[in-house]
Amino acid sequence: MLKKLLKNIDSFRSRLSPQVTEPEIEEEIPKPPSPATANLMRRIKSSRSMLTVKVNGSDDIYLSALLDVNEAEGYIVIDELNSAAGNRALRDRKQLEINTRLEDREIKFSCKLEAIGEQKGIAYYKIPFPENLDHQLRRKHLRINAPKGKYLPVHLHTEMHDLATGDLLDLSAGGFAAEMSRETASMVQRGDLIPKCLLHLGEQDPIETELEIRYCEDIRYHSRPRLGGKFINMDQNSERRLQRYISQIDRMNNRNTKHT
Repeated sequence: MLKKLLKNIDSFRSRLSPQVTEPEIEEEIPKPPSPATANLMRRIKSSRSMLTVKVNGSDDIYLSALLDVNEAEGYIVIDELNSAAGNRALRDRKQLEINTRLEDREIKFSCKLEAIGEQKGIAYYKIPFPENLDHQLRRKHLRINAPKGKYLPVHLHTEMHDLATGDLLDLSAGGFAAEMSRETASMVQRGDLIPKCLLHLGEQDPIETELEIRYCEDIRYHSRPRLGGKFINMDQNSERRLQRYISQIDRMNNRNTKHT
């Protein structure tokens, strides 16, 4: 009888005792990017906006482009930098700062290299979506795209008296982007000061100014490289003409948008 009672007590205690189980380990899921950030990244990619890249610990500036935006897994892919030294620095330090422009915005964010891939001997870099992108948008000069169907040539008279020509892609009061042929793009490089730049905007006389080359795509990888320039020492009359043209095209674009 006593043995039976003790057995019942042990059984009762076992039911009261907490069950010891192995703790569950939750898989860390990356925080999804904000809709605004994802939308900006997609627009940067579709507009083929040039990226300027600074590697942590260096003041040098390199060029790249946004190749892919993976919103579901929270990362972007950028192209190999246009410098062997820059690629080595990025592989070693893995911290970088990216700048680009989209229409009337300058976009800047810091990020960390997550993985490196390679295709046909050219590297590409996987980078997590930046968390602070939405807080680093700064309005600059109003930037317009060149009107569709209009050929707006740009003429650059270099120090060697060579004439580099291009087709205007977008324009602001501070500078422009143009598409060049490989031959003419090879005449200039980033950092060059062009003493005479002529913008033909459909008016009787072109707008003349000095120009600083801010970026130029590598002619080895692009059949029609893009060039970007910043206006230097533009006179007031040319500034007013340029502002009037930009405002005129902006109003026309707004009217067309409302009617679509």
